[in-house]
Amino acid sequence: MDYILEKDFDEYCGTISNMHGFVHRYLDTGFKTKWAGFWVPPYKFLDYFAFQVNGTWLSPKTLFKTEYGDKMVFHHDLDCLTVEEVVETPEDVPGFRVTLKFRNNTEDPKAVHTKMELGVDIRHKSEDVHDPSYKTEFSKKKMIVESYGRRLMVSSEQPLEKKGETEVKEHFPGEKQVCIVPGELCFKKKIGPEQKAENIIEFTTNGQRFGKLEEKENSISFGENHEIIERSFTNSEKSLRNLVYDRNGKGIIAGHPWFQEYWGRDAFWAILGLIDLGYFEFSLEVLQNFAKQDNFPNQITLGDEEAGYLGEDVPPLFIIAAKELEKHYKITDEIHEKMIEAMGHLNIDKNNVVDHIPEGTWMDTLERKSAIDIHSLWLEATKMLGASTNEMLEKGLEEFDKNGVLTDCRENDNITANIAIPIMFGHHDGDKTLEKLNSELINEYGAATLSIEDEEYSSSSYHKGSTWGLTTGWLAAANLKKGELEKGLGLLKKFSKLMDRDQPGAFPEIVDSDTGENLGCVEQAWSASMIVHAIDRYLFGIDIKDGELVADPLKGFNGTRKYKRFKDNLYHIRCQNGEAKINKVV
Repeated sequence: MDYILEKDFDEYCGTISNMHGFVHRYLDTGFKTKWAGFWVPPYKFLDYFAFQVNGTWLSPKTLFKTEYGDKMVFHHDLDCLTVEEVVETPEDVPGFRVTLKFRNNTEDPKAVHTKMELGVDIRHKSEDVHDPSYKTEFSKKKMIVESYGRRLMVSSEQPLEKKGETEVKEHFPGEKQVCIVPGELCFKKKIGPEQKAENIIEFTTNGQRFGKLEEKENSISFGENHEIIERSFTNSEKSLRNLVYDRNGKGIIAGHPWFQEYWGRDAFWAILGLIDLGYFEFSLEVLQNFAKQDNFPNQITLGDEEAGYLGEDVPPLFIIAAKELEKHYKITDEIHEKMIEAMGHLNIDKNNVVDHIPEGTWMDTLERKSAIDIHSLWLEATKMLGASTNEMLEKGLEEFDKNGVLTDCRENDNITANIAIPIMFGHHDGDKTLEKLNSELINEYGAATLSIEDEEYSSSSYHKGSTWGLTTGWLAAANLKKGELEKGLGLLKKFSKLMDRDQPGAFPEIVDSDTGENLGCVEQAWSASMIVHAIDRYLFGIDIKDGELVADPLKGFNGTRKYKRFKDNLYHIRCQNGEAKINKVV
């Protein structure tokens, strides 16, 4: 198990998933926000579940240890009994499983009476509070609750007894929620002296999805003083796997627990890390899923709602992700055709700058005209395609240069993390620019979105001063691209410290730049991906050139990257003081 907690349980939450859905819960056993519970994106099915054993609720008062990793294990002490509540999401279960393990700690037989309470709340994530219209069916080992065609089935290995009637319940996990409690579900067991027993309960829904990603063997080693980066690389892979679903085709949702859609920009930044980790087949399925969509939706929704407006960065990011996969593996004709279609979204003004809608950038709370990130993404996409417009865009990048320093938009002098993108891609020498970014954006937790010198800066503002995993990854990669080893590694270390907060092993979307307080999702796909991508592409210098795997690590860097995949082969890459040796794994 990755994490073992024996105190401060209430400070942490956890999310476990399979291709079908996920359970989000606090590691003190609680369900303390409206986002906690059991979800099959984008629908919720359970607000909470709880167990009472011989009159005592399994709760923070009985908890003495929690284990968390690919499952949650809550250890409870009930005087004469020890109870383990094991919550897991097996690949062959369209839902989740709870195994209650009892141990009789006495020298006498012990009768055990267990009561289960369920807060059933079958609703779309956007509804919050809705009309609780349900019907229930009950048999000896099974109960079914249905609402508007969506069913939750609860099945037990041991015979169940249902007591009481269905009740509507209002509760307040931060905000008002309405669920139903379909009576009490009870089962009884008798356990011999110092003996063990268990009962398995499964919670499943209709619209079933199965399967899993085949696990890879990726690893890195840097030696002393870099253990946190080694752990962050490993945890990034686990986190990305945790965010994979098969709801409306294969995809990776943007973040747990509330970004339950396949956002285009998030998916394509995430694919860069997934390709680095060798998940070629899955990346192909994700790109194929987007290639089937009309136009370029900003997201693939997993319910019936509309996909939303075009994100101006979605078409160039699609091209970049697809070309990376083509270099490492292969793409389909349909994906290739979609890249050609993407080029139809490129508009260049008379100054050779990309013309786009101001509200269409990843900073979607702001209107940014002639944004440097959109321009640089198109510059990289056209370079990868060998398009004739690439030379025009190279000239257009000069429009963002104000006295030797790149700025966020052609129309202003703002210093933002977006400026790291052209440096990361090698579009701009950027020595003076990088120096300014490092002095004005870097804080204790990573790279802020906006310069601390800006009058609009606020450490907790979504796009005007907070720190993101995405922006930290960009600036780390930009520093590594320019040979700034300590600065690049330092940024990765800063953000990596956050993986031991909130949801252990996960990388948050966004934190307050002053306090490190989490301001967004506790587990974000592009945060994890950019850690992997910065390490593989910019630290080890791994790339595919002329159909061959190459590595050009930073001078002074020593480290090993194992089981790097290219085509259908695996390689070990050993770097010593900037020199790399690549050996095929036989």
